[in-house]
Amino acid sequence: MPEDQTPSKILQNPKLHPYFKWCQDAIDGSQFDGWVEEDATMCYHNRKGSVTQNVLAGSDFDLSFIYILSGWEGSAADSQIFEYARQKDLHLLPNCYFLADAEFPLCDDLMTLYHGK
Repeated sequence: MPEDQTPSKILQNPKLHPYFKWCQDAIDGSQFDGWVEEDATMCYHNRKGSVTQNVLAGSDFDLSFIYILSGWEGSAADSQIFEYARQKDLHLLPNCYFLADAEFPLCDDLMTLYHGK
């Protein structure tokens, strides 16, 4: 990513630049309460037992949403939804990545948290 495409929030912060200069945006999944027909509730139960919808959202460094994928069952993992989005319509600039949490897969498109000791 050329310097002129690096988000200004990263360029102007010495704590972030040059470490995150290839970071395009941040992405995460969020659970929202859902209401579905009784025969579909099993698929929409999340790991805590609530009936929810899992929504994948991406935001830029100005805190604006740049991507939303809604409608997934609460039981769906963030990594599963991300893989679907990447195959369909979630695209990155060349040589860039998204920031994500540990629920996402290890791949060239994401920088996730390190859980080593």
